[in-house]
Amino acid sequence: MKRALSIYIHIPFCVKKCAYCDFLSAPASPEIQEQYLHMLMQEIRQKAAIYADKYIVKTIFIGGGTPTAVSAELLCCMIEELYRQFSVDKAGEISIECNPGTVDACKLIQYRKAGINRLSIGLQSTLDRLLRILGRIHNYEQFLETFKEARKAGFDNINIDLMSGLPGQSLADYRNTLQQVL
Repeated sequence: MKRALSIYIHIPFCVKKCAYCDFLSAPASPEIQEQYLHMLMQEIRQKAAIYADKYIVKTIFIGGGTPTAVSAELLCCMIEELYRQFSVDKAGEISIECNPGTVDACKLIQYRKAGINRLSIGLQSTLDRLLRILGRIHNYEQFLETFKEARKAGFDNINIDLMSGLPGQSLADYRNTLQQVL
């Protein structure tokens, strides 16, 4: 019997580095992104040769950076490679981190077709002034549009990342964000 396996895929690219970010991430040209994804698929094949017979993949988490800053076609090719190389549980959770401003209705539909069934949206705050302090590329209105488009694309498993203790953020600000998200 195969044992359970979880896979984390790191996509280190973003539109711009946020002021608070300590993760390995940076902007990169489409050519660099493509080279990285092709090398990543090569590594997936190498690891599958070692582990695929012993494991069934229960979860895949694609994080970063901002994975959705990369073309949907490249990401979907990488996901297809995972499915080709490993036994992926049909009931498994396949997640991707995304930020408003890096996804649209077309990308979200492509992700669903590729098997992604959970989104992790980096909102951080509903207050645009705090988003600007953080160096985020989106505002609250763009988050709402992203959330609406994600629901229309068929995502019913969505988490929203929030931050507390931000410079200039009051307790009332945080409560307001929580109330709006709820």
